[in-house]
Amino acid sequence: YMSDGLLNTGIYDTEVVTQFGTISPTHMASGQPTAPTINSCSTGTVSAGSTDTIGKVTATGATTCSITWNVAYKTAPFCLVQDNTVNGRAIVATPSTTGLSVAGLTAADVFTYVCVAPSGG
Repeated sequence: YMSDGLLNTGIYDTEVVTQFGTISPTHMASGQPTAPTINSCSTGTVSAGSTDTIGKVTATGATTCSITWNVAYKTAPFCLVQDNTVNGRAIVATPSTTGLSVAGLTAADVFTYVCVAPSGG
């Protein structure tokens, strides 16, 4: 259970922590308001409002994009990544403690990600 008030402020409910394990306070409780940075993606951009936990990237001129987290995770997060330009396209996402690499894109693709640290991470 997570009330709208808790969700909107980035504060987690203890029932959620009990049900799903320990949530990384660095990434979930703080809301990580600072966007990750482009590591390699030609002239790609991270959209305004993106964070280490959730975001959108435009892969301008690149078939592979790598972003670097604002704050490193303790262990590699679990990530869901979707190509928003071509539904159903097979892309390969590789999360790590320091960032996320996405391959199988075409120039000007837009992809979104949601990443959550595993228990203890």
